[in-house]
Amino acid sequence: MYFADYYPRGKVLSEQVARRHIRRGPDELTAHFAGGASPGSEESAWVSQNLTELRTSQSPETQPGNRFSLKDLKSIYLGARVIQGSIMASQLALPAVIEAGETLRTAALPGDLDSFARTGTAQTELFLSGAHRGRARTENDYPAAVKKYIAAIAGILNGPYEKAYVRLETHRPDLWALALDADELQRLCWGHLRWRINEVVPAEQLASYRSKPLQEGTDELLALIKERTGVALPPRIVQRDSQDYIDPREDWLTALGNARQDPRLALLCGIRFSVENAEISTLYGLGSLLMRMTHGAPTDEVIRQQVRFGVQDIAWGTHLVTHNARFQSRVGARPNYFRSFDEFRRNVRKQVGASSIQPDGRIDYFDTHSPRTRGWCPAQNRYDGKGSDALTGLAKEGQEAVASWTDYARQKFGVVPEYSEATAGELLASVVLFAILHEGSPLHPESALMHELAASLKDG
Repeated sequence: MYFADYYPRGKVLSEQVARRHIRRGPDELTAHFAGGASPGSEESAWVSQNLTELRTSQSPETQPGNRFSLKDLKSIYLGARVIQGSIMASQLALPAVIEAGETLRTAALPGDLDSFARTGTAQTELFLSGAHRGRARTENDYPAAVKKYIAAIAGILNGPYEKAYVRLETHRPDLWALALDADELQRLCWGHLRWRINEVVPAEQLASYRSKPLQEGTDELLALIKERTGVALPPRIVQRDSQDYIDPREDWLTALGNARQDPRLALLCGIRFSVENAEISTLYGLGSLLMRMTHGAPTDEVIRQQVRFGVQDIAWGTHLVTHNARFQSRVGARPNYFRSFDEFRRNVRKQVGASSIQPDGRIDYFDTHSPRTRGWCPAQNRYDGKGSDALTGLAKEGQEAVASWTDYARQKFGVVPEYSEATAGELLASVVLFAILHEGSPLHPESALMHELAASLKDG
């Protein structure tokens, strides 16, 4: 993967800078770091040079001759995401989900989940309730059992992520510094991109797309921006707004003036981020399980199918951009958004009506996108160099974690799960899958709640 360098208007760059490229894509770079290697001088120099240039252009209104083109900004933005995402995937997400898996496999389930849930309960309520029209909501429509499992999975993830965060800062200062610089670079690009978008799409018109369903409104807004600028921008650029924001990270004007974030925010460390990951992955687990239940197979067969294919079903949530999520629960764009279990059920019903299930239990989703479609979630990055046998460091530990999960599933269920990608996403999916399917879980396919949900999907 190559990301073309930028050429700021009104500035002349040296040949060395002008020809500098990011030559390693997210999978290759993640595998490089997961194996214990240091960042190359090329990536470090690329971030440093671009960051220096953009830091001097933080007031676009006063420097019209030095404005970057939208294409330049897009290239820099995506390149910075590749670098930061590769560090987060290899040094934070991967060790965190490896340890979370070890914790779950040795836990006394479902009883031990109560202690894990206490860590994430308060933040789960806040996250699911969200905000509407700039005001925090005080309630949500999620069933209590679903909220408990989201909180528990967040609790299992939170401690290991904190440890990985401290380890990165302490033992890999080179990667720590590069990740924070890449985050600042992304935010500067985002601020400049949003400033340029607001020149061609008036604030009132942009706000009108916020009142539409998330997927349709986002796609229509991106199409309008492309029509008026000639550039297809990443959806993430327009999924945050500066009007009535609650979290200052959502404000692009703040990004222009103060792009350097607190390291914990930049590296997504904290219970709120664990809850967000837990909610998305739990809904992908429930969504795929409900689809198999509505197919009418006996419970034992549903469990067999889910154990075999559930890891891939859940991990697919890392492949898509947010507004195209298969089991979407979010209502509205940031910051005026909240989660809705009814929205989740509506999307599951949509999948049930349009997708099919093969005799072996594999789901043929109607909306399967090309593998080239990326949601830019770091958990999607491969840590194995796409099949390398000689793995070292955290990459080897990830490979060993897959073997441990395979043995666990064989012993507990007599089924071997299918792993298709060496990613942190599939290891997180394993935690969610086997927490849900454990005997005694209120989200087990034999539970009254799951039967009630499956029946409601059949009834339409």
